[in-house]
Amino acid sequence: MTKALPSDSAAITKSPEEVAREEQLMANVQLVLYSLFEREKVTVKQILGDLYDVGSLNLINQKVPCRLLNRPAKAIARYSKPVFKTIGWAWFIKNCPQLLTGWLHSKVRFESEPPSPAETVEATIVSTEGAIEPLASQPAIVEIQRLRAQVRLLTGALVTTATVLVATLVWLSQTPRMQPTLTEKSHSFSKPSLRLEESKLEESKR
Repeated sequence: MTKALPSDSAAITKSPEEVAREEQLMANVQLVLYSLFEREKVTVKQILGDLYDVGSLNLINQKVPCRLLNRPAKAIARYSKPVFKTIGWAWFIKNCPQLLTGWLHSKVRFESEPPSPAETVEATIVSTEGAIEPLASQPAIVEIQRLRAQVRLLTGALVTTATVLVATLVWLSQTPRMQPTLTEKSHSFSKPSLRLEESKLEESKR
């Protein structure tokens, strides 16, 4: 009997030294990416600001179709842009070097990955779609459509209410408070002083 030789296509297991070296190299990659982003902080903030402008414009046009509220909502979005850039930069520098390093590492592993649960579920749904479709009744479809319309209506009302509330608060914070002037105070004391002068004049005549 001859022993079966191992297949040439079988992958060789990495040694502990190779694993340690691989981890060290990827840590160096992450450190280099972090340094690169720190040097290009202005560029990254510019990119985040441009993305914020595009995203806020599209979101407001979709969620606030009323023209009366659309412009104030866009003005509020412009005022909040510096805050977003600060928060976005903090999130970016904390997470993006690690995320990008992990993505690059996955591209150089050359490992066959098993299908993800989402793909498995999608394939199951597609395979059983033909069997489930005849069971769906027309009243159920109408009810689902009605519920979706109600959800969209409630979402639009919520966004509109929040926009009006924020716009009102901004307007109130920018309106100067009216304080009593010196002229108003002098007018309040003009009548008693006039009466006092008249009484003195009458006593002098007597």
